[in-house]
Amino acid sequence: MPVTTGVERHLCGRREHPDDRLIRRIEISPDLNDVIVFMVNSYIRPTDLKHMQHRHVQVVRREFTYLRLMLPPSKGHSFPITTMPWAVKVYERIRARRLKASGGRDIPINEYVFYPEYPNRDYALKQIQRQFEVLLAITGLRVKGVKEQDNDRTLYSLRHSSIMFRLLYGQAIDTLTLARNARTSPEMIDRFYAAPLQGEMNIDKLQSKRRPRPWEVGQGGRQSTDLPADSVASSQ
Repeated sequence: MPVTTGVERHLCGRREHPDDRLIRRIEISPDLNDVIVFMVNSYIRPTDLKHMQHRHVQVVRREFTYLRLMLPPSKGHSFPITTMPWAVKVYERIRARRLKASGGRDIPINEYVFYPEYPNRDYALKQIQRQFEVLLAITGLRVKGVKEQDNDRTLYSLRHSSIMFRLLYGQAIDTLTLARNARTSPEMIDRFYAAPLQGEMNIDKLQSKRRPRPWEVGQGGRQSTDLPADSVASSQ
């Protein structure tokens, strides 16, 4: 979809006002949809997009289905990243599209996953960022909020969304596991990624009750504070 950007407006191929000046024409690639869905389901940073090659990606189908991303180290972290199931669907869609474009020939393992047509990977990432910025503008989603500390949304916001979704909808996931998988630290999650998180967003967890342990339940279903004998012995 060709999009022309103006000084004060983002225009879809036409001038809406005589004073609008045409700055550049940006074509939004269909691949941008894959980038968005993949990032929200994989915890990766935007810079990972320009480095990711097919040799870094393994499809795992066991009890759970996910991608194992063995990406180059970033921010001092080298842990493999485990994705959500939707990332598998996106990756398989990308591979199918590349196989069709190549006439069924095998995809080189050192081919880049996203926007492989750009050998200059800094330029490839810049193209993704520009297209995403235009998409935010024409959908009215660029501005995050009205508070002074609110920053405009960028491509990096998709990583924030990925982490926040796990904090909101994950079943009692601990921040250490999440931090390791996202190649960050629990402190960074608490200070930055989880900053918008409020207690009311997880009211179900705040008001949840665990089932009593076997030694906490006395006869007749009454709860007992007595510990099992082996626990008492080990504590002495």
